Amino acid sequence: MEPALFITELSQRLGMTEAARDGWRPQCDAVLDKFSYHSASCVAGGERVQRHNALRDHLFLWADLAGLKPEKEKPGLLLPHRPDETVAARRPADIFLPAFAGFPTALDLAVTAPLRSESLSEAGSVATAAAAAYAQTKAAHLGAAAECARQGITFRPLVLETTGAWEAEAASLLRRISGAVALRTGQDVSQLHSRLLQEMCVIARTHRARAVLRRRTGLALATGMDAVQHFDS
Repeated sequence: MEPALFITELSQRLGMTEAARDGWRPQCDAVLDKFSYHSASCVAGGERVQRHNALRDHLFLWADLAGLKPEKEKPGLLLPHRPDETVAARRPADIFLPAFAGFPTALDLAVTAPLRSESLSEAGSVATAAAAAYAQTKAAHLGAAAECARQGITFRPLVLETTGAWEAEAASLLRRISGAVALRTGQDVSQLHSRLLQEMCVIARTHRARAVLRRRTGLALATGMDAVQHFDS
């Protein structure tokens, strides 16, 4: 991680401000708070897509090392029940595993922020509450899980919080992938699993920090303020 990104992430972990005051970001019509929490879930700017693709590609490499024969964004995974249905155009699998635990499996990767309004009431007292809530949302969206089940495919949302914490079932699946890599390579499974989690966490947090710096720079250009004021009192 580059020094500027590391400092940005460290300041948030310590609860320090990124700027002297809140600002307004017209691109997404929202407040850019002085702690930059908004940057973790902002939909404008393209960072969310870049983060998603980077995480998907890295997990794909691990699934390949595990011998799981992964495929990215497999087309034609779902078959229509009627000629007029558009279900065949959907791609429920960011990564498709033709035989995981005995079943074809669609892994749907997503990242969510603990401070999302939908899960904020639980996030302060229940670990990975935001990830668990968003996993249910992903499964229910357009009936993805039900449609996959009807066609003999296991749908598995893999939800990561911007802090680097995984939803419980996703964490279990990642451990199985680490175990498969360990069996093929003869390496220690605990060390491999720690490495996988660290690498995925660093990717997620690097993209969050990059989103913060881009927004601070944009705000500075628009207002003439200092872009980032780390370690403000």
